[in-house]
Amino acid sequence: MTFRFDKVKLAQIILMLIANVLTSSAEIDLSSSLVRDILRKSKKAEIINSIDPQVQPCDNFYKFACGQWQRVNKADNSQTVSRDKFQEMTNILHQKVYDLLNNRSEPHTNSIKDKLQDFYKSCIQLNSASANYKVALHRIYESYGEFFFLNNNRSVVDNAEMLTFDVWSTIAQLKRLYDKTILLSIDVQTDFYNRNETKIYLGPPDLSNNLQDKEDAMSWYLGKIFYINRDKISDITSTLLQVESDLSQMDVDSAEENDGGDINDMLQLYTLDHLQEKYPVFDVKSFLSIALNTSDVPEQLYLFNEGYFRNLLEVVNSTHPEILRDYVLWQLLEEYLIDTVVMKPSEKEEFCTKQSKKYFGEFMDHTIYEGYRSEVYEKELLQLWHEIKSSFRSAFRNNSYPWMSQQVQREALDKLNVMNLTINSYENVDFPRFYETLKIDPSNYVTNIEAILRHRAAQKSTTTMSLDTAQLTSFTPVYRNSKNSIMIPVSLLQPFMVWHPLYPQSIKFATLGNLLAHEMIHGFDDKGRRYDSYGQLRDWWDEESENTFEEGRSCFEQQYHRFVYEKQQLPLQPVQSENIADNAAIRLAFAAYSHWWHNTKEMQPDLEIKENFQDLKYTNWELFFISYAQLWCDDVHTKYRTAILDEIIHAPSEFRVIGPLSNFNKFSEIFKCHPGSAMNPRDKCEIY
Repeated sequence: MTFRFDKVKLAQIILMLIANVLTSSAEIDLSSSLVRDILRKSKKAEIINSIDPQVQPCDNFYKFACGQWQRVNKADNSQTVSRDKFQEMTNILHQKVYDLLNNRSEPHTNSIKDKLQDFYKSCIQLNSASANYKVALHRIYESYGEFFFLNNNRSVVDNAEMLTFDVWSTIAQLKRLYDKTILLSIDVQTDFYNRNETKIYLGPPDLSNNLQDKEDAMSWYLGKIFYINRDKISDITSTLLQVESDLSQMDVDSAEENDGGDINDMLQLYTLDHLQEKYPVFDVKSFLSIALNTSDVPEQLYLFNEGYFRNLLEVVNSTHPEILRDYVLWQLLEEYLIDTVVMKPSEKEEFCTKQSKKYFGEFMDHTIYEGYRSEVYEKELLQLWHEIKSSFRSAFRNNSYPWMSQQVQREALDKLNVMNLTINSYENVDFPRFYETLKIDPSNYVTNIEAILRHRAAQKSTTTMSLDTAQLTSFTPVYRNSKNSIMIPVSLLQPFMVWHPLYPQSIKFATLGNLLAHEMIHGFDDKGRRYDSYGQLRDWWDEESENTFEEGRSCFEQQYHRFVYEKQQLPLQPVQSENIADNAAIRLAFAAYSHWWHNTKEMQPDLEIKENFQDLKYTNWELFFISYAQLWCDDVHTKYRTAILDEIIHAPSEFRVIGPLSNFNKFSEIFKCHPGSAMNPRDKCEIY
């Protein structure tokens, strides 16, 4: 058994070493038959030795495909939440990121790379115990007042000072200067209902969903940076976090809207005069004039989640001004807080790397990708996209979804035809121009953060580039409803990590093809179907088609609720976007692979040999499903497993395999799973 485990590790190490080389300036000679043979054998070994032969495929296909992988790749470190394929990609990229941040070139020319490295250096060299750090923090917020909790006599309130604190004016200024969202978000973007117009959107900010962690961090900083007595810290943190807790308490109507997932119910169009009349305590025109730095404020706006807005006004009205000011100032300051005293060098390196990605992420992705970019790989990916898209298109044209009316099918086909795919390499971004005026001081971390935030706010009106997009979408494709477009992050295209042209096509269709199909289906799931071909909110579904779709959605809701994870049933979730996409994606990827196979076999009689690994006992069709399942192999640390259910978006990996495959008759045919077996239940769910 130990020998088997070692073979798994050996195969993974070989592939990771090769991937590491190929993402550097060095290259491997893939024209060498010996090299190609080693690569294919390593991949075959990884596949075979991840499988647990003691588990029958029809009993639990996930444990069959991933059983040995889990035993070898244990998340046994308490700091490691989970280990999976995407974590492997992270590990490979980490060295490239480290090199980019640390390998300085001479002379210093104030290039973007120099600015990035100077920012990273300022973070690494920061000493949060120094007086300079505390002075720099004070300079950030001093123009907006002082923290009331720093008043030595908290029973004495400077009424004159409190009366001058205008919470709406303050957060509007912070939005204009730093693009900082506090209490109320302000966005200017394309009208959801008319892509030819732009609208202002007011809505809730991103509030913390873990107040305990926030309280722990706040307590630490209050003691170490502000020198608050230990007996007062608890009172201060509970007071400030009560504001955030109160903000999270939306009314019943708002909660119902959130559960329904219908953005139409969440958006309300107002004229400024109407909004002012309905909510006279909120001077909307003044607020927008300050935040947007213009007196020419549009006459209409969208209020997103009006329940939150009503609650916000109540919280502001009922909270003491000094508490509101402390809350706002703390929200401003959080961006700059770091405690280097208790950090190990590795922890500080990790933190500073994350900060660098946060503010320079797109440039870093672009620079690293250029080191391993492959035109062949990109061409294969785009061809795969067309094949997946063609498979879905054929399904509509062949009336594979008879529950859809002809009118809805035509609209869906139009949307599919317009949908596009973009490799997010940022090659069209003018980085020199974007970063030209940004000044970075290698010795002043706080000043750098402020400079970057001011720079971002100033640039926001002249560019669509988002500095934090790369950080948010690092390893998974993303479908954007408002664009009807899929973005592929370049980190997913690292050679050998998911697929490579040397491998059988079944692996490509089952992994990359499945990921593309998954995002494609998001355009037609319970949220995406509310948008039309051009990313506009429009109801293009007739009642009968919508009712039948709802029956399918309800079937998935009940089916996944019956799955048990860590002795708990998965929660009932009205929104089934991810499960719908998982189930449809494997069908589309399989259909696309089948079409490719039959067309290619006519021209290549020996295709069966090329489409498999030598001496692999599984057929190419079985390899397809094994590769799909092994994409989701993972191990979650025991202390985090139950917590996953509290913040579930996707089903746990095991059920991302079991759910879709147990609903798919083709899988049961290929693995000969008898009706009524675990992987071939008699009751199945299907929409697409």
